[in-house]
Amino acid sequence: MSDRRDPEEELGALRRFPLRSVSATGIDNYAEHALTTVGDVNLLKYALPRLLELTACEALLTDAETVLSKLELGGWRAWPEAERLAILAFLQTWWAKLLESKVRPTEWRALTVLCSVAQTNLSLAWFLHLWERLGSITATHHLAHFVDYLFDAESGTLQIIHFWESRPGQVAQLRIWLERRETLDRLEEGLRTVTEQEDEDLVEVYQRGIAGLRIVLGESLR
Repeated sequence: MSDRRDPEEELGALRRFPLRSVSATGIDNYAEHALTTVGDVNLLKYALPRLLELTACEALLTDAETVLSKLELGGWRAWPEAERLAILAFLQTWWAKLLESKVRPTEWRALTVLCSVAQTNLSLAWFLHLWERLGSITATHHLAHFVDYLFDAESGTLQIIHFWESRPGQVAQLRIWLERRETLDRLEEGLRTVTEQEDEDLVEVYQRGIAGLRIVLGESLR
């Protein structure tokens, strides 16, 4: 730990204010260093409702993936059932709401949320199944952005890297799910819809995602 950092100072607002009143600024340092250099599991459990709330509304500077990684670090799957179920309910609701939220011009939230789930060391099966089951065009827009963001033209592959590298099992799940003809079919159907709607920005996202996925699936499409 840097001798310029003061763990007690990083607990700051958690010690001075009721949890619901703690601001994103007041909890950000703790979010970054919880369990590694600041506090114990009991403190994490205390702070977790506010941490998750601020993470879901994108108020923290600390990466969502870092915040959610604290759960695995704290051994959350051995916590009492009520606590585990509350966390699972949060993750499922966070994901479901994201998939039905309007996409932004530059959209990477689906990648962030799914990668954050992976940091808890949960299987991605439920989350990918929900994405599969949701037939809304909004969920498909998120998929188009997801594939477009991941495709690396130089290697001709989907580059699932950075925070994902610590979760190879989840990467394998995601890659198997993405690299299917069904994904391409869904994107092509989405492209027809946004073309009819004359949404030029989304048309470009879909076109890039489809072109990239066609390269990834190349052999099976010949």
